[in-house]
Amino acid sequence: MATVVLDTLTTLATEEERGALVSMTREALVHGLSNTDFSMLTEALDAAGVPATGSSPSGEDNLVLQRRIAKMLDKDKCMVTLEYGKVGEGNRNFVFSVAASLSQITTENDRSGSAISLAHTFPADDPDFPGERLVQGATVSVLQPQATITAVGLKAVAYPLYEAGKYLHHINLGRWCQGRTGWWLCTDAQFRLHDGDTNPNTWEFTYTWQLNKLGWQPQVVFIDQRTGQPPDRIVRGIGSKTVNWYPYVDFNTEFPTTG
Repeated sequence: MATVVLDTLTTLATEEERGALVSMTREALVHGLSNTDFSMLTEALDAAGVPATGSSPSGEDNLVLQRRIAKMLDKDKCMVTLEYGKVGEGNRNFVFSVAASLSQITTENDRSGSAISLAHTFPADDPDFPGERLVQGATVSVLQPQATITAVGLKAVAYPLYEAGKYLHHINLGRWCQGRTGWWLCTDAQFRLHDGDTNPNTWEFTYTWQLNKLGWQPQVVFIDQRTGQPPDRIVRGIGSKTVNWYPYVDFNTEFPTTG
């Protein structure tokens, strides 16, 4: 039966940033291994007493074991190097990163979604439009906050393409990431094999969402063919409508956030 001795002090080290431990390296010396070939290494990793990937050192919940390296020392002895990093960086759970910037867009609507309209009443002596009041739409260029959220994590699934499709092309149902219903659209979903020894296989998924505070469902509006612009006093639901194109899904089920 293998014997495990932790923290042999040859490479024990920690790293701290702004008062928090962000990395740690430990070692586990494993004696009494029974295998004689490369399987000795996996026997050492599986030995009782060797910390498991995803575990945290006692009292250090900000660290998680991300990587284990087994090295043969003798015919029945191995050294297992244990590398810890910040919680989240090991991708055992979905980890979020956020980028925000301003992007320029052109729009025919104001921030509430109403069509921008201008009106002018011509004087009675105007040669073309005497006394007429004409209404026209307008297009403006504005800077809009653009936020992108990326989440990376591991999932053991049999059909990763199906799993990715559960969120790709979907918008949020209910409040998510401090956004109202319909503000967040999943614009990208990627996956790659992480562990082919699990059943089902474990895949690393990367999801990306884009924010639109005006909502992602497309808007259509009645156009006066004489002017090429929406007429004045459009009635919502009749002269302007929201097209239900993107399906809704509750992102909180798989990607819980604080609001």
